[in-house]
Amino acid sequence: MKKIRSIVIGVSAAVIIGGIGVVNASSNIFSGSDQPHHIEQEKQEMDLHQETGTYIGLADPHTVEIKTSKGYEAYQLTEEAQKQVKSLNNNDAVQFKYYDKGLQQVIKSITKQKQDQDKGETKTETGTFIGLADPHTVEIKTSKGYEAYQLTEEAQKQIQNLNTNDAVQFKYYENGPQQVIKSITKQKQNQQKEETKTETGTYIGLADPHTVEIKTSKGYEAYQLTEEAQKQVQNLNTNDAVQFKYYENGPQQVIKSI
Repeated sequence: MKKIRSIVIGVSAAVIIGGIGVVNASSNIFSGSDQPHHIEQEKQEMDLHQETGTYIGLADPHTVEIKTSKGYEAYQLTEEAQKQVKSLNNNDAVQFKYYDKGLQQVIKSITKQKQDQDKGETKTETGTFIGLADPHTVEIKTSKGYEAYQLTEEAQKQIQNLNTNDAVQFKYYENGPQQVIKSITKQKQNQQKEETKTETGTYIGLADPHTVEIKTSKGYEAYQLTEEAQKQVQNLNTNDAVQFKYYENGPQQVIKSI
């Protein structure tokens, strides 16, 4: 009888010890399943990228749009970054840190880029105002050709006073691959380098809605058109003999009347 009781006690003890082992093993399995998630999160946040760009605005409460060297990019925001974007305005030059989370890019921190962080100093340029490419971007024809510029909030207000083909003078700075206009004004008549000239030639046609081609004694010439001249060329046909008045605005020739 004592022998049987000893066997029973021994078996019970083994079961209890075995049960504890199973419980401990199960606990290790469950805690282990959480571990990779934390490791992955920490790894993502350690692989931070630093980028600069132009702040466009919120796409929704958790997503922001920024124009970088890669183009217009959408980024998710951490709670901390959501607080930081409240102090930003459209077209602010920004610097931010982000990490990749699957297909998403998540901004961890974002700040307005200080003026002394801009890669170039303020420059002054002249050209012909073409118009808005989008609410934050303007197109201007300069000596380098047709150029796209970002606009600060102040410049967005100033362009409301401009018309297509206005001669303009503006100040801008470079922010990475972007050119950002700080201020822009219509160029006064006495700022134009030459007085109005009169010329004759053969009307060839429109090169684009703002540019006309005329064959003169100098050969085939391209001229910009004021708003008034744009209306006047609607009455012309190819190869019409024409007389026109124009002035020079930097490298451009602008027809006032034709």
